Amino acid sequence: MSERFKCCSAVMLLLTREKENNEEILFQKRKNTGFCDGFYDLSASGHVDANESMKHAMCREAKEELNIDIKEENLEFVCMIHKNSNGCIYYNGYFKANKWSGEPIINEPQKMKN
Repeated sequence: MSERFKCCSAVMLLLTREKENNEEILFQKRKNTGFCDGFYDLSASGHVDANESMKHAMCREAKEELNIDIKEENLEFVCMIHKNSNGCIYYNGYFKANKWSGEPIINEPQKMKN
């Protein structure tokens, strides 16, 4: 019997906030990652661990990368993108959040510019 096909999944966060009656989108600028360094990226992103839901992974990544707490019910699903990256099939889930607790900070300064 052949081995079942395996794929990877990742999550990306579109973090927004209201400021002076306008909606702001919070980005970070990548550095020292070897992938798109010098380009702006969404607020937080990362791989989904085994036996973890995408929403749970998104909340975990927001805490790890931005030191903010997002409840799963405050995540809005935006879209799913299927891609082949160097022979690895990815399913990337994009989420939006405009409600969280804490003040966003760059928790991984070695990977992101202020």
